[in-house]
Amino acid sequence: MKEQVLVIPSHYINIAGFIEDEIIIDRLFQKVESNFQFLERNIAEYDENYKQIIPQIVLKHQKEYLLLKRTVKQSEKRLHNKYSLTLGGHINPVDNSTSFASILEKALYRELEEEIYFNKITRYRMNRIGLVNDSSNEVSRVHLGIVYLLEIFDKNELEIKEKENMEGTFTTIEEIKLYYDKMESWSQIIFNKLEKEL
Repeated sequence: MKEQVLVIPSHYINIAGFIEDEIIIDRLFQKVESNFQFLERNIAEYDENYKQIIPQIVLKHQKEYLLLKRTVKQSEKRLHNKYSLTLGGHINPVDNSTSFASILEKALYRELEEEIYFNKITRYRMNRIGLVNDSSNEVSRVHLGIVYLLEIFDKNELEIKEKENMEGTFTTIEEIKLYYDKMESWSQIIFNKLEKEL
């Protein structure tokens, strides 16, 4: 069976960049609640009438952030050898639940379990920091990121599962800036927000 992914009509969101306004986010979530659907991924990836909602997780330890490099073994060829500040992925029917909020939560933790050994992390704090909407390239135009900051207290507890798909290391904002031009556009937008908060 072909992969199904959660989508919403693109016209529901018309603000670009990093979106932090909670009122705007709440209004969007209300629209999503009654208008989301699951669509075949191979259609959704190229149909700009829809946006796939993607939970995205930025990992932080003290003053350092996890910087990832996508390898050529990743399924999305358009992201090969790009640098990223986030873990995450699509919402699938397996995540379906009684409300969009619970669907999103299930997808978020499923993605964490798939990409890192999340059960090894004994203490953490996680909160939503905003949305990313970017129309600058063909990949971003069909996706909407919901961004969470996951702060861990012991970085030695972090271990990446999908080592064939990505490499990662904790580093400072100043060092991450050196890779800015090689980052995915979403990570550039998130980086700009993080740098402002220094």
